[in-house]
Amino acid sequence: MNDDIKADVLMLLGISTPTDTQDSIISFLVEDTIEAVRAYCRIELVPDKLATLIAQMVARQYRENGYGSEEVPTDVKSVSEGARSVSFETRSLAGMLNDYRARLKPYVNRKGRVPSDII
Repeated sequence: MNDDIKADVLMLLGISTPTDTQDSIISFLVEDTIEAVRAYCRIELVPDKLATLIAQMVARQYRENGYGSEEVPTDVKSVSEGARSVSFETRSLAGMLNDYRARLKPYVNRKGRVPSDII
């Protein structure tokens, strides 16, 4: 599954021949995003139907967070004209999961945990 997701991410990013650095970063992001989706949905295995969504999330992370460059890109959060105030914000994976909440909702395991489940 991971190789298929990685191929989809490369296609979405328009990268036909990734460098070693790009390949490593994308592999890491795929693994990290899969783990984040598993934790968010409280599931052991990620269904194949979520592969395209995970690919979109990884491509978005790669673009928005500027992976592969030293500086973290920021978005302008607010601008004020009076005393000239500009504030910036960075995005996180947790915030992105909320953006995809509607697509993840059918896969969320609502079963509650009891203390004996956690060892």
